[in-house]
Amino acid sequence: QVPLWIATFAMLFAIARRELAGAWSRWAATVLLLASPFFLYAALEYRVDTLGNCAYIAGLAVVFLGNQKGRWPAFGFLMSAAVLANMRLAPLVVATGALMLFWSREERRWRWSPRALWMVAGIVPTAALFAGWLVLTKAWPSFLDGAIGYNRASNDMVSDLAHGLIWTTLLAPLAARDIAAIAVWLLAIAGCVIALRDIRRPGVMQLIACLAVLSVLSVALTGVQYPYHFQNAYLLMLPLVAIVLDRLAAGARGATWRPMIVAVAAVSL
Repeated sequence: QVPLWIATFAMLFAIARRELAGAWSRWAATVLLLASPFFLYAALEYRVDTLGNCAYIAGLAVVFLGNQKGRWPAFGFLMSAAVLANMRLAPLVVATGALMLFWSREERRWRWSPRALWMVAGIVPTAALFAGWLVLTKAWPSFLDGAIGYNRASNDMVSDLAHGLIWTTLLAPLAARDIAAIAVWLLAIAGCVIALRDIRRPGVMQLIACLAVLSVLSVALTGVQYPYHFQNAYLLMLPLVAIVLDRLAAGARGATWRPMIVAVAAVSL
């Protein structure tokens, strides 16, 4: 999974750099996240989430960093790949596609964007190839039974046992005294507030703030929540954390904030 994680963080670096976050802030945000046991222990586990999250972040990078020509079919393909890798991402992917249909990157405004409909050119072939493969291998009934029947039955069985698990999982960094994860959460919330104050002129950071919130909500709406379910939310927090750290480092007390961030990461490590 290491190459996938390297690619994922490289794309997040590029997105944060586009939003004018300095190199120190980008590295500090990354080190804080990797110094968090809550995030890192889940990231080390061998799960489909790593592949799905990499494809999802790649889809965002194509839209945020790519040129007009060909970016929307690539976005559709990568978002489809994210869902095929990890079906828990389906609600977030649908919400992401809906946001893109009403967002103009160049004008920084909410408006109908017919060009975004070209994402269908990436979605339909991917879905057709997948469905065709299931039919040819006679795996369609097993797929439906596993994806729908098993998941529904499993959700019904664990729904009562998992009551209140969302809060236990969200507050786990506090219970574990994971100061790096706590710092990431606080900085990301500050980043969301800063970004959403300018929601009427939506740029990349405004969209990332919306998607980070939607990522947490999509997990909260599932029947059960475990730490690795929030991997994608933590990844979306990284550019927000980098922007806030950049502002803190450039402020009047920048000489104080930098040693504090280094100390938090060092203690967690």
